[in-house]
Amino acid sequence: VLWYLLVSAERSWAHANEIQKQQQGRRRQQVLKKLKRAKEWADLLLEKAKTSTDETTIKECQAYSAWMAANYYLEKMDYATASKEYARAMTLCYELSQGGDDSKDKKEEEEDDDDKLTARRLERQDLFVT
Repeated sequence: VLWYLLVSAERSWAHANEIQKQQQGRRRQQVLKKLKRAKEWADLLLEKAKTSTDETTIKECQAYSAWMAANYYLEKMDYATASKEYARAMTLCYELSQGGDDSKDKKEEEEDDDDKLTARRLERQDLFVT
């Protein structure tokens, strides 16, 4: 279900970008309609994620939803709201990147501890053998 919602949001966003490139007369209204739909799909994705996924996925969906909302508000020329949404999306992405580094550091520390333990065992074995 989450993949379908994500693809639907991306499809609406991509279609809005395609319309912008075509430079049609009624382009702005069509773009706004597609971006609003992308924002709605992203909001629905976030709602579904809150009921069925872990904290990391929820945070990813919050960042995605904020980014889509910011795109919509930017095109709508509501610059204050767009700026807030972009800032929220970037803050969430930064938090997600920090979380990933911590888990890598923990894994590296565990591997180092395992290596040290193995080295100690080999040293002890060498002492008893010789």
